[in-house]
Amino acid sequence: MTAPSSFSTMCTSNCAFELIGLLLSLSIFHPDAQVYILTDTKTKQIISEISPPPKLNINYFIELDKYDGMNRQIMENNGIWSDFQMSKANIIKYALVVHADTLLLDSDIIITDVIDDIDVTKALLDKVNSELSKLGIKVYSGQKSLEQIVESENINIVLTALVGYSGLIPTINAIKHGKKIALANKERETPEYIQLDEKNKKVTFVRTPKFEEVPYPVVMEPNLVIEYYSR
Repeated sequence: MTAPSSFSTMCTSNCAFELIGLLLSLSIFHPDAQVYILTDTKTKQIISEISPPPKLNINYFIELDKYDGMNRQIMENNGIWSDFQMSKANIIKYALVVHADTLLLDSDIIITDVIDDIDVTKALLDKVNSELSKLGIKVYSGQKSLEQIVESENINIVLTALVGYSGLIPTINAIKHGKKIALANKERETPEYIQLDEKNKKVTFVRTPKFEEVPYPVVMEPNLVIEYYSR
């Protein structure tokens, strides 16, 4: 178990004072931590005026000015709420360019203790692989492994039972390698943003799907999820 290498969040001026609470609490329990913030010009100005300033190494990325003054309802009415939420991927990307991992926190969170219970699963995976390889057992883990295992010559049929986008790439890879596909989920067999050419084993993205078009069996609110990302 260990502490995150960095923290990341996103915030507009509507929630700037909530962000102050997050930064001050991080300053108490993780002084000098690397913090990556996707925000707007006004919020950066508000944070820079905090006295005394948070004891953090803050990295600002000013990309949210176009959302200034908008709450969720306004964004939904203008059809841009999903785009705003997907901006989280940008700040995660910026943090992972420099650090091995990042803990994504919503800006309205208050830290009440040291966060040092992150499970470094890669090290655990290496240990499991090492032990099981002695028994002739191979362990697959992660998205890339899903993409690779469907290429195996020993596999004739690939049963796809993954939810949402996570199952899309391995399925496409299986089709490219001439595998028969069986679906065991409640999603559409062929979304309208994908074009399948079964004869030539070819898959074409007609267009990039919108966030709300990627099907889930439950209604999710990504803005309420605390996530941990690692390269």
